[in-house]
Amino acid sequence: MSDQKTITRQTLILFVFIVAMSLVPRFYNIADPATYHLHPIRQFQSLMVARNFYEQGMNLLDPRLDAGINQSVPPSPVALELQLMQYIAAGAYHVIGVKEWVGNVLAVLFFVGAAVFFFLIASKYLSTNYALLAALIFCFSPESFKYSRAFIPDFEVLFYALGSLFFFERYLISEQRKDYVLTLMFLALTFLTKINYLFVAIIILIMALARYGLRAFTMGRLWLLAVASLAPSAWYYTYASRIAEGAHNYVTSMVKGRVLPYLATNLISLDFYRVLYTNSSKYFSAVGLLLAALGLARLLWRSETNYLKSLLGGWIFAVAVYFLVMGRDLLAPHVYYFLPLLPLGSLGIAACFELLVGYFPAVRYRENLVRLVLPFIVLGAAVGIIFLLNGYYASIRPEVNLYLTAAQQLRSTTEPDDLIVYVTEDTGWTYFIMYYSHRRGWHLWQPQEKSGLEKTIRTWQRLGARYVYILSPDDYKYLPEGAFDWTFVKNLEARNKKVSTVTVGSLVELSTI
Repeated sequence: MSDQKTITRQTLILFVFIVAMSLVPRFYNIADPATYHLHPIRQFQSLMVARNFYEQGMNLLDPRLDAGINQSVPPSPVALELQLMQYIAAGAYHVIGVKEWVGNVLAVLFFVGAAVFFFLIASKYLSTNYALLAALIFCFSPESFKYSRAFIPDFEVLFYALGSLFFFERYLISEQRKDYVLTLMFLALTFLTKINYLFVAIIILIMALARYGLRAFTMGRLWLLAVASLAPSAWYYTYASRIAEGAHNYVTSMVKGRVLPYLATNLISLDFYRVLYTNSSKYFSAVGLLLAALGLARLLWRSETNYLKSLLGGWIFAVAVYFLVMGRDLLAPHVYYFLPLLPLGSLGIAACFELLVGYFPAVRYRENLVRLVLPFIVLGAAVGIIFLLNGYYASIRPEVNLYLTAAQQLRSTTEPDDLIVYVTEDTGWTYFIMYYSHRRGWHLWQPQEKSGLEKTIRTWQRLGARYVYILSPDDYKYLPEGAFDWTFVKNLEARNKKVSTVTVGSLVELSTI
């Protein structure tokens, strides 16, 4: 592998300028509750876990949600990835109080770290100007912007993954102990933060084989790297699944219910490829995907050493395996699962431009003009995103205000220890209202048979549920017609005493059903 190219002071200034200007729209209105309208279930899970760490005790191995499930009384244990980001946020709460924006700021900081590692890696493949272009694409891709300011761990894990590849590449050159230790630390954090990022292990293996050949399988330090980086996550996910059994066991339920049933059919499923194209194009557009493919092919062809080819080729192959394993059922609703494409696409598009410019000598000789134009492009992108963000906030403001008003009414009407059954069409609504009202309870998931709904509510009533909260304004329909049993809900409302102080939706006090 080639040594890291020297990055000049001017280049560093331009890179810092790109990242700094990308932070302006990222921090814009970051404390607005509308920020949590993006994937609200995932963000409010993070908010709930962080607040429960703060209120229930700083036990990293005991993350809990305000929502109960099955036989669990909230706050209920949850089996997710290691909640390190949420734990850091809870630590900050002890200093400044519970501020929801803390988690969003942490996400932005992890984005900055990921951008630094990406730029250092891109500089190995591209000339200075095009490495800056790759950084620009990485920072301003629409999905990059959206998820790098959301309180979810996806840029956290991207930071760890890129860091592990950067330091392992350095270790293969220098074989210095510090690079080995840093690789081990970043790899272990990668797997602990997102179990689906196990694909990074494939890249590490391919890089090791390119450096040492089959001898890599007999090298003790590589076996130690594999065991020491994988063992913590193997222990943690086993522990978390056991602790959350009967509660929010997302690890087991996703693997058994949404990965394994489709694993054998993904490769031959047209719907799988449709999902890949649809969600990938949200990052770069259809044209951008074509340019990225051409650019990556060019980099693989022209890379001077097998080491560079192994890093890039390994990433491409590993991401393909990752998509096949994740499958259409998980990939379709979770656009942020496509973030592993962000470094590849950004690098490939910049490489394609470098290739195309090479065919036009008059343009190539004026490449330094890019450095003069680049600041204006960055400024325009930052201002444009702020305008788009204002429009987005304006479009969702009525819905957000509805949830906030509902939460305020519940908070003023009920007692802090009251448990509530939330009947809404979308779990995201429930989590939004539940978090801001600070009233724990259960989300009544539908569709179910009427007898099943009644049995579920009876069970939760025995566990302490005092109220049922119902919200379904006609203007906010998410589920298809007939997917929600509103006859049962209306009968439930009619048979119980309505609390008149709640006017957004309806709150009824449970009696005999």
